[in-house]
Amino acid sequence: MGKKTIKIYPGVAITGIADRGKAVGRHEGQVVFVEGAVPGDVADVLVQSRKAGQLQGKVDKLLVPSPDRRKPVCEHFGVCGGCKWQHLDYQAQLRHKQQAVEEAFRRIAKVEVGEFLPILGAPSPLHYRNKLEFTASDRR
Repeated sequence: MGKKTIKIYPGVAITGIADRGKAVGRHEGQVVFVEGAVPGDVADVLVQSRKAGQLQGKVDKLLVPSPDRRKPVCEHFGVCGGCKWQHLDYQAQLRHKQQAVEEAFRRIAKVEVGEFLPILGAPSPLHYRNKLEFTASDRR
């Protein structure tokens, strides 16, 4: 089980994306997974836990927004959980997702792939989902 940590790490530069809609940055050599950030952001990060030497947190204060940051189109963004990157420009999403795939092959799987073809984007990045999940509770 991870050790609970409640601490603010100032000025974390966000450099990439990770699984489940979290962004990745580093603070003093430690990997920080940050909810609510996009690559290119610089933010104060509220670290909520430490698991296997990795820090898990969320944006406490956005200091410098990424030029790729966009206003989400959907009013339910961040609540329903369907769209993880609606606050990141679509072309930037494609670049970062391609980079994540390439890193997975090279760094994690240690497989050398000769050439990566670019990801083909959807003609329209919105309005194609066919599943929504809402959670109901009497607590906020």
